[in-house]
Amino acid sequence: MRSLAASDVVGVLLPASALFLGRPMPPGRALVDAGAAVALATDFNPGSAFCESLPLVCSLAATQLELSPSEALGACTVNAAHVLGRADRLGRIAPGYRADLVLLDAPDWRYLAYHLGGHIVAKVVTAGELR
Repeated sequence: MRSLAASDVVGVLLPASALFLGRPMPPGRALVDAGAAVALATDFNPGSAFCESLPLVCSLAATQLELSPSEALGACTVNAAHVLGRADRLGRIAPGYRADLVLLDAPDWRYLAYHLGGHIVAKVVTAGELR
């Protein structure tokens, strides 16, 4: 964990895979506390996690990996953009960044981390266009 924290590598955590395969959950809280940057992903793969739900992964991150809602959101946005080498134009709502947004049908942004399953995505905006 210290080596990862001292590097410029972002660790990608796959809690849906751990759940599906019956394996221990990744040590999200310990990694973050050690200073490591972490990202979240679904690992949408029929062999290890046939799950395309990033909201479910955020919920698992909050309830099982002990990340705060804010840490889970950062892990699936800006930190994920770092994994892709695109943090200079993706992963944030800011001038000069690509306008990719997910609008939630939720009473509060933290609902994303604590609503286990269900459909909460209301609209998707890709490159500034409502889809």
